[in-house]
Amino acid sequence: MRALNALLMIVLPLALGACLARRYRLPWTLFGWGAVTFVGAQVVHVSLLQLLTISLRGRLTGPFVIEHALLINAVVLGLAAGVCEETARWVAYRWLVPYARSWPEGLMLGAGHGGAEAIILGLLAGFALLQSAPAGQGLMPLLGTAERIFALADHLALSVLVLQVFVGGRWHWLVIAIGWHGLLDGVTFYASRHVSTLAVEGILAGFGVASIAIVVALRRPRGTVTRSSRR
Repeated sequence: MRALNALLMIVLPLALGACLARRYRLPWTLFGWGAVTFVGAQVVHVSLLQLLTISLRGRLTGPFVIEHALLINAVVLGLAAGVCEETARWVAYRWLVPYARSWPEGLMLGAGHGGAEAIILGLLAGFALLQSAPAGQGLMPLLGTAERIFALADHLALSVLVLQVFVGGRWHWLVIAIGWHGLLDGVTFYASRHVSTLAVEGILAGFGVASIAIVVALRRPRGTVTRSSRR
């Protein structure tokens, strides 16, 4: 099961990309640029967290901070991830793929962004499997695959949300994307310290369903571009 989990984490995002490419006749370069933005965002994200750790070490004290340290960590980690990844998406739309302004293209970029994360984690899971002794069978090892499916749904929604900055000319969409990403990561981090793994997966599933609803709600006819996006 652990081997199947690792394999599915790699194959599923590629299958999603293939379905989008075939259904909407999209180039795989969009998927590739989505993957590039994920890797670039992680470089900045890790550096930012290291900077915050060094800057705030020993500075945040007091009863409130001590009592609510977990909540503060959840908020900071969630917002840091949201700012880094959604800004990276904005950069991609602005400079890397300035032609990508349709809903399907947004999905393909999101598939690449979330797909890179899933593939990297799948490869790491496969490597860990090679280094460890065989474990008992069961469905628990497949939770990693389920989590990546939910995360892919989230990345599709986030990609479409940031796209609205360019097709609608409104910067508040970027703020919404950062907030949604921060909420996803923050709640997941906080919940993982208080509830069971299965309960966390249930929370992730709920966020995944909400993300699919966002994707559907923001669907536009292919090629629809507002005046502001042509500037």
